[in-house]
Amino acid sequence: MVLATDFIADIDSSKESWHIVARVVRLWKIPNFHNAKIPLALEMVLCDERGGKIHTVVRRTLVYKFQSTLIEGAAYSISNFGVGENSGEFKYSMHLYKVNFEYHTRVVLIRDCTIPRFQFSFVSLADVMAPSFDNSYLVDVIGVLTGIGTEKESKIECALFENYLDDLNAFLASGNTTNVVVVVQLAKVKSFKGKVSLQNSLHATKLIFNPDFDKAVELRKRLEENTESVSQPLSQIAEVPKLTMEEEFLTHTVMKTIEELKDSNEECCCIVMATIKHLIEGEDWWYKACRCGTSVFSDSKMYYCGTCNKHIVSVFYRYRLKVCVIDSTDSATLVIFDRDAASLLDISCSDLLESTSQPNDKSFPAEISTLVDQTFLFKVENKIVSNSRFETSYKTDDSLDYVISDSQLVGVDLSIDLPKQLSQTVNDDGDNTVLMGSGDGQGLTMDSDSVTPCKRNSAECTDDSIDASSSVKLKKVIKQEKE
Repeated sequence: MVLATDFIADIDSSKESWHIVARVVRLWKIPNFHNAKIPLALEMVLCDERGGKIHTVVRRTLVYKFQSTLIEGAAYSISNFGVGENSGEFKYSMHLYKVNFEYHTRVVLIRDCTIPRFQFSFVSLADVMAPSFDNSYLVDVIGVLTGIGTEKESKIECALFENYLDDLNAFLASGNTTNVVVVVQLAKVKSFKGKVSLQNSLHATKLIFNPDFDKAVELRKRLEENTESVSQPLSQIAEVPKLTMEEEFLTHTVMKTIEELKDSNEECCCIVMATIKHLIEGEDWWYKACRCGTSVFSDSKMYYCGTCNKHIVSVFYRYRLKVCVIDSTDSATLVIFDRDAASLLDISCSDLLESTSQPNDKSFPAEISTLVDQTFLFKVENKIVSNSRFETSYKTDDSLDYVISDSQLVGVDLSIDLPKQLSQTVNDDGDNTVLMGSGDGQGLTMDSDSVTPCKRNSAECTDDSIDASSSVKLKKVIKQEKE
């Protein structure tokens, strides 16, 4: 019996039996950091002959059954699958539904298929940057690569991380860097303080340099024929001068109380003054980390790092201090990670562990207890995420509620003029005020009392210079850790 073929655009929850013929235009794995051999899931985007696309998921318990069959770029006849709602913070297709493979799903390879190999749904940069654009959907964009750096003069920036940065560096090493046409498939659209940019997703994004399909070839040909087009090789874009820590904290960032931060219904970056009232007991104040800063776990009598995707023998000890902070309006839980904790305590985590008589004891050493009743300025960058379990949930890309955004920890004299909003919140006995932050979002996290923060990777300790003429000055020099 020959099954009737359905089109992807018609898929919905109205029936249980579907049969489609589609090409896998993108396939990726969701890694399992506890078992690198078995992914948590296989995910892909399917496209049929009409151009309809749909996100498809193979859950962990079925990966073994389908991973050897599914190949990116191949076409298949697929039937007996489930249909679910296309939900989530970021969506991989515009379809209202997604396909879920089941144990009895049937997948048959089609060798002669008329569906084109390249299937992109390009969105213009003008549409991406429009205020009304829905950035919950990942997009395909095509353009000319004009420079590499932190600030660019092109129409839109694209931030790349981890393996995607390696892909870019590998291409640049080839030397073919004139009139580069690049396709970014399934990219996130990010907006912060009114500035729109692109960013790779964790696993789904794909970079294609100088592809050979018609639209890309035509674009590059126009560039070569147009004398006014970008024709010079790529160059490293110089970084713009950074603000001093004092300027960053006291004049260029909005001030909020903890209550105002919790009540905020929009994304913001703000300064919060709060006092550490007590240390949260019952949890380890340190963790073992790879050189890259990621926490590791024991495996095969060694340690496994999920970020580096390899086993290691030597590990570093990193701080993870969970504290309760309070101001005159509300309280919250804060997690202080390695860089800022080491600056505060003037001792590395490994050195403090060596000096502790019972390193496996979860109680806090006296050096850490000195943080209680000290007041700090926290620079907080937060995102708003709807969560039915809690009144309000703030998170970053990896589910932290608040992430401190600049990575220096410095002392500031209270003799300087504080902004009015902050000076009103200082307690009478608050004579030890500190500016605190973490540059790559890896120093501190803060959440509401009812939300437990997720673990955050910690970066290697580094010391940045600061203008000696400023009233802001470094607390102490962090000791270099030994392997």
